Amino acid sequence: MHDTSAVAISLLQQGDLDGAQALFEFGLHQNQARLGEHHPALANDFANLGNLLAERGNFGDAVPMLWRAHALHEKALGAAHPEVAVDLGNIGLVLVEMRDYPGARGPFERALRIQLAAFGPDHPHVATALANLATLERCEGHADLARTLLERALAIFTARLGEQNSATRIVRGALQGIDASR
Repeated sequence: MHDTSAVAISLLQQGDLDGAQALFEFGLHQNQARLGEHHPALANDFANLGNLLAERGNFGDAVPMLWRAHALHEKALGAAHPEVAVDLGNIGLVLVEMRDYPGARGPFERALRIQLAAFGPDHPHVATALANLATLERCEGHADLARTLLERALAIFTARLGEQNSATRIVRGALQGIDASR
């Protein structure tokens, strides 16, 4: 990780979104000038900036950044690499926020296939992909399918990470949200 990215992540964790964004942008531009527009090392720069823009609600600018990260990771690592699945999950989450549910489905489903192939059915990365897909299903009004996906994700997180892990608690809360809305 570049020093600029490390400082930007630290600022992000401290809640300084403006400072983090400025450093992510600076680091990206420096690396583009140094390495060229298509260097694989830029993938994380694009992903970091895209995720920050999404966190700020700037979805229209976030999506191209995340797709660029995805393209660079896919070219460098291969289409079936777990990092490509992470990019696809991030893209899907932003598209859900934009209410582009049909657009989110492909990235979510592909991310799940990649994680299953890479790690098998009982890995936390698979649980994350299941929970992401459940978010989409719930938004599309498919509460029963969302519940099934979340139950599977919860079982994986509980078995692999424990009852008190933050991912376990988030999925449990999502299940409770489905139950409360019935």
